[in-house]
Amino acid sequence: MVDLAISKESNVTRTDLEEESYLATMIGKVFNRLAEITLSGFPVTFKLKPTAEQIDKTRSILDRARAMLEIKTSFQEINTALSLLANGLKLPRLYQHETMASAYYIALMDYSSWAIHQAVYDILQGKAEGLSRTFLPAAPELAAYCDTIEKAMKMKLKTIERALKHF
Repeated sequence: MVDLAISKESNVTRTDLEEESYLATMIGKVFNRLAEITLSGFPVTFKLKPTAEQIDKTRSILDRARAMLEIKTSFQEINTALSLLANGLKLPRLYQHETMASAYYIALMDYSSWAIHQAVYDILQGKAEGLSRTFLPAAPELAAYCDTIEKAMKMKLKTIERALKHF
C-alpha cells in the first residue's frame, strides 16, 4: 500500500478559486508521489501499489482537474486580472484600462480561468519565470506564460492517467 498524497475529502464547501488551488495542489502532490514510487525504465513499474480507494480518489481529482481546465476565461475575469496586475505592477505611460482589457482578452480567451488565476498569482508573488517583477507584462507575454502553465498541468494529468492504467 502506498500513500498517493490524497487527503480525506471533507464536506467543506470551497469557492471556485479555492477549488482550483486545491486541485492544482493535489495534482502536484500525486504527480510528485508517483515519481517517488515509480522505478525508472519502461514499461512503468512501481515499488509500491496504491489501494483501490486511493486510485478512485486520484481518478476523481483527475476528472475535476480536467473539468477545471475546460472552463475558459471570460472578459470579466480578464478585466479583474488586469486590475489586480495594474495595482501591483508599474503600468505603461498611456494606460487605458478598457482598451487594454480588450487586448488581453483577445490574447487570453483560449486559456482556462485556472491558468489566468495561476498566472496572476505567480506574477504578483514574483514567481513567474521569464516575466518582469516590476512591469505589467504585455498581452502576448501573459498568453505565453498561461500556455506554459496549462501545458505543464496537462502533462501532469496525462502522466498520472498513464500510471493509473497499470492498476
